[in-house]
Amino acid sequence: MPKEEGLILAKPISSLMNNITYPLGGIAIIDRVEKEFGLFSSIFKGIEGGMKNFLPLVKVHVNNKLTHSVSTHQILENYPMELMRRLGVRGNVAERTLYRVLERIGRFFPVLLERYQRFVEENDLVDNRQIIDFSTTLF
Repeated sequence: MPKEEGLILAKPISSLMNNITYPLGGIAIIDRVEKEFGLFSSIFKGIEGGMKNFLPLVKVHVNNKLTHSVSTHQILENYPMELMRRLGVRGNVAERTLYRVLERIGRFFPVLLERYQRFVEENDLVDNRQIIDFSTTLF
């Protein structure tokens, strides 16, 4: 029986099927808003405490609301770490850490709301006139 030299063994098909996909729309919006306006860094500045991944995890929560809108309990099951790294998360994330971010936002909500309203006003994203659209109202 002759020797087969130079034989390349291929990986099984199952090991090649590990592609990871996730929606890019939310990430694109988050990146663009942060790049053009600095929204997240200006609103959440100074409230992160000792959390290293606070701002990236805020972006994970916002991305969740823009895409699948699953409960916080299901975020780690529905979004791959590659997506979280794309949003700036470093290292592994525990479910408890996701809840700590929400706790911190809730604790500082009055401050965040005031910063958001000031941000909207400073960037001319609001008008002092309100136009009511009755075109879709049922009478």
